[in-house]
Amino acid sequence: MEPLNRWHWSQTSAHLNQVNFQQFLNDLSEALGDTVAVMQLDRALAHRAKAIQWPKNIIPLFQPPHSPELNPIERFWQHLKGNLGGRELPLPRRLKAAG
Repeated sequence: MEPLNRWHWSQTSAHLNQVNFQQFLNDLSEALGDTVAVMQLDRALAHRAKAIQWPKNIIPLFQPPHSPELNPIERFWQHLKGNLGGRELPLPRRLKAAG
């Protein structure tokens, strides 16, 4: 997401691995064209795989280890868990049963 002009791009895959992440990077690079992007990443294995070939127009910026305060989704999960107080929602149980 580019906050100043609201440009955004997304892609989904069934799971995160080096192959899918490489495809994501290649597709994002193509969508960016001549624009250079700095991408903030956590330390997931797929993000740090030695086989990753970083496109020239994508600059990786890795978060320090154990820094959930830098990842907005982590704050959301903390908030959600705090509000649930250890209770389980009925929907996940139904999804597990259907799986």
